Formats: sequence, structure tokens, C-alpha cells
Amino acid sequence: ESELFGHEKGAFTGALGAQGLFRMANGGTLFLDEIGEIPPGVQAKLLRALQNKEIRPVGSSTTVPVDIRVLSATHRDLESMIASGDFRDDLYYRLESLSLALPPLRRRGEDIDLLAAHFMRRCAAAQGKTIEGFSEEAVRCLHRYDWPGNIRELHNVVQRAVTFCEGDTIAYQHLP
Repeated sequence: ESELFGHEKGAFTGALGAQGLFRMANGGTLFLDEIGEIPPGVQAKLLRALQNKEIRPVGSSTTVPVDIRVLSATHRDLESMIASGDFRDDLYYRLESLSLALPPLRRRGEDIDLLAAHFMRRCAAAQGKTIEGFSEEAVRCLHRYDWPGNIRELHNVVQRAVTFCEGDTIAYQHLP
């Protein structure tokens, strides 16, 4: 709650005062990752903030107007969470004006090549290395893997491979 809406100095032990993400994003877009993990009490306050376009920082008696667009993501099945009472249906319908269902990486083989190449270039640049690409065997290995951690896992695998790569090509042995 404090991270989203901010807090006043003295609102709780050690509170020095903070704006919160809603005020920081005012006039722009706020991305809420893993919306399905937000506790029920904060869900109610989030819904109120979205409906009323105002927030109340923790420890404050006044509200602050906000004008933001909210994008959210989750790996959880929000509809089943609604059925079990773990996610507010009114918040779901407030957020769900446009939904994009993204299949897991294991079902998007063509994306593995594009993402791995992107991560390789980015990681190589960060490490000051010049790496041209992946060996055919490494590419086959990337495609055979199930990717339970999806894109985050792919990024970590490529980052590790770049770290251990001493030449200009990531080979099978550089992969975990």
C-alpha cells in the first residue's frame, strides 16, 4: 500500500515520507506486475484509486488526485482466483478493458531465437564482449527446453552463457 500510494512522515515506525508509484506515474502509465499477488485489502484501495482517480497516502487524511493509465500482468488465473474469493471481481473488470493472453515461451519457438539474440547482444555489450550468435547445437538445445521460467529464465540462461563464452559464438557447453 505504501509503495503504491505513498506515505506521510511518521505514518509508521521509520516512515520518512514517500510519494508512491501512483504519484510518480501521474500523467503517464503505471505497470503493475503480478497483480494477482496483491493482498485483498490493497485490492480494495487499488480499485478505489482507479475509480475515483485519487489516492490517500498511508497516514494522511487528505486525498491526492492522480491521472494515470494502468497496465497489469500476472501469471495467475484471475478468474479462478475470483471464484475462490482471492481476487476482487470488480477490480478485475476495472483492469480488464483489454486483455492479451500470451502463451508460454515453450509454445512460441520462433520467439526463442529473437529473444535469445536480443538478450545475447544486450548482455555481451554490458560485459564488453563481441559475440556473433549461437551455434546450431545451442539453438537446438534452446528449442528443446521447456522454459518453465519463461522469458526471465531465458534471459538468465543467455546471460550466463555470455559470461562463460570466451569466443564469438555461444556453444552448447555454455548453456546450463
